[in-house]
Amino acid sequence: MTNKTLGLSIAVILIAIGVVGIIYILKSGLSNNNNAVASQQSSAASQELANSNTAANSNTSANANTPPVNSQAAAPAAPQTLNGCQRNFNADTLANAKVSLNKFITFQVKDYGSFKVQLYPADAPKTVENIVRLVNAGYYDCLLFHRVSAGFVIQTGDPTGTGRGGDSAFGGTFADELNAATPSFQTGYVKGVLAMANAGPNTNTSQFFVNLSDNNDKLGKSYTIFGRVISGQNVVDQIGQVPTTPSGDGAPNKPVVILKATLSDK
Repeated sequence: MTNKTLGLSIAVILIAIGVVGIIYILKSGLSNNNNAVASQQSSAASQELANSNTAANSNTSANANTPPVNSQAAAPAAPQTLNGCQRNFNADTLANAKVSLNKFITFQVKDYGSFKVQLYPADAPKTVENIVRLVNAGYYDCLLFHRVSAGFVIQTGDPTGTGRGGDSAFGGTFADELNAATPSFQTGYVKGVLAMANAGPNTNTSQFFVNLSDNNDKLGKSYTIFGRVISGQNVVDQIGQVPTTPSGDGAPNKPVVILKATLSDK
């Protein structure tokens, strides 16, 4: 090999080494840039997730410290069509209104007329308060006399109309008031007397019945008496004679609807 050829070979080798070095440097720089970008993207994503969690935690904290808004309670009562009549029952009034127990109640019954009831707050104060609160809130408006038992009782107070529903003004059930020393307990279940229907001891809600005759021989002292019809007994008697299914003791074949129950001072 001549000196000239050797020189050329060395030059080629040096050039090759230089090219490889440049490529290595470029690749190293690109790799570092990619790692930096990946690191930045990962950091941004982590920060975004952390911010989301912080926001969620912040919202959770706010919700925990802020009472939930009961939109149903806050909104005015919406009229409800029930049994062909407009019912304006107001749950807020039921729970919060101040009421007087020395009241009378007039029940206006579609196609039959009205009957008035005198309440017995001295004998059954809790039961009378329940009834007064329910009437004051419009609870009995548009409800049915869902049971008529000829010569025995007529019964109402269940918004479902089945005899299996109803609520007290206090939420849930409340206890019987069966005080043997009271005049109403001693008189018992005579014609025109109103008493709470129940499903056993201390299960009073909103259902009640009106006696169509003297029923002391049929009823044990198990139903809290809270009032008596003082006018319109003929209306009660007419309701007590409507055809029912089953015949004689059941739901009226034609619905008997309370259009309105109202409180008065006399």
